[in-house]
Amino acid sequence: MRNFVIICTLLSTALLVFSSCKNQQSRDSFSSLQEANQAMQANRYAKAQEICNNIFAGDSLQNLGPGNLCNLSLLFINLAEISQTEEENTAKATICIRQAYKCDSDSTMAFIRNLNIEDQSKLSLISALGKATERTTAENGDTIFYDDSSNHEINDGF
Repeated sequence: MRNFVIICTLLSTALLVFSSCKNQQSRDSFSSLQEANQAMQANRYAKAQEICNNIFAGDSLQNLGPGNLCNLSLLFINLAEISQTEEENTAKATICIRQAYKCDSDSTMAFIRNLNIEDQSKLSLISALGKATERTTAENGDTIFYDDSSNHEINDGF
């Protein structure tokens, strides 16, 4: 019985440690996103690019949650407009928005709806690009198919 109590205590402690590490990663990524947003507002684009690249390269991308993934995607889109690495930033933005939809599509659509019209347009375009790239086939790897019958729910306000 004593061994059972010790094992349960050790397992509980391990679970607490692992969950606090995950929460710490999430908090660190959130503060990094805030720092990247501040750098963008201050026209420090190289700093914002560096921060976004670090978040993207880290293993915390899966733990960001839909709102932070959308925010990171929007940062990459804005960086694509002003940087020499337009294709790379657009690809990263697409990956982030796809991950946001996988994480929680309802929250992602709600996030997009609450943006201003310009940012809604940007994320809607990147979302469509992400959906189109998912539909490519092995035979037509260089072809992106357009499906006009899809649900355009996020474009209700246009």
